[in-house]
Amino acid sequence: MQSSSEPPVVQPASLAADRADASGGARFTARKAALLLAINLLALGLFDQAVKWIPMARLVGNVGRMLEVTGNSHPPYVRLRKGIDVEYQSPGDPNLKTRVVTNSMGFRDRERSLPRTAGLHRIIAIGDSHTFGLGVDVAEAYPTQLESALRSAGEAVEVWNAGTPGHQMRDHLGTLRSLLPSRPEIVVLQLTENDAVVPFHITPMLLELSRYSGIARQYVLYRLNSAVDVRDFLQAYTAFLEEAKRAGVSVVVWSESVPKKTRPSLEQRAAAMGADFVDPLRGEHHPQVGDETHLSPLGNRVVAERLVPVLQAALSRRPAREGQ
Repeated sequence: MQSSSEPPVVQPASLAADRADASGGARFTARKAALLLAINLLALGLFDQAVKWIPMARLVGNVGRMLEVTGNSHPPYVRLRKGIDVEYQSPGDPNLKTRVVTNSMGFRDRERSLPRTAGLHRIIAIGDSHTFGLGVDVAEAYPTQLESALRSAGEAVEVWNAGTPGHQMRDHLGTLRSLLPSRPEIVVLQLTENDAVVPFHITPMLLELSRYSGIARQYVLYRLNSAVDVRDFLQAYTAFLEEAKRAGVSVVVWSESVPKKTRPSLEQRAAAMGADFVDPLRGEHHPQVGDETHLSPLGNRVVAERLVPVLQAALSRRPAREGQ
């Protein structure tokens, strides 16, 4: 009597071998894919560091060490870290190193007091790396030299350095708003060509990556210099002048360089708001050694000395104000 169970299926030897080969091939393919992924990641890392990081480090030095994310929903999105003491290595000359110390307000300046000192005029310099004095000692930055030059001319003044590398026009507007409670009499606004770029949110992760990754740093630099919006730039510039005027603050604008098409509008809007628009460099070029972008100590001195008569005239139009 035959069993009702199915007879065992006997696989042909060739079929069993094919399945074994397929299993081995799958394992081989997985290992190969993992190996290729590791090789690609290694190549990307080498590309990032050797091809991107080194040139980017030469281009901007170690500015990222000085900055932090504000966490604000409005500009400025980044600011100088408070109370730092770091060494900045110039990208143009590895032997040129300057010390960067910030005060408790987060500015490259000595400690300042918010209450005004009686009989002392308060001037605040707002701008980007040219105001900050990137690549020169703080004593050589134009705000410091301006304070010394004005005092030598007999003016009782203090000049704050509120410059931050990488800031654009809306960042300058945000800086003005944060400093209006300090009751400045005059604000000196320094503009440069990339101020027409719209600021963007830099996440803490992106800022941290930019300190170590050449690709991340290149993206940040591209975004800080290439997303130009002239209309937004002029709107922010006008808002800066209007808000300063409403607060009773005189404005002196000087241009390191601005898009040529915007210059007439900048001058006209400054005149309409009673602000001075000047060009202390007068087309002269005073670059640092190996750095075609930022001013040398001499360039900073030229700016400071040529701003003195402009600020003296602005001060003469203002009544003396007592500190509180």
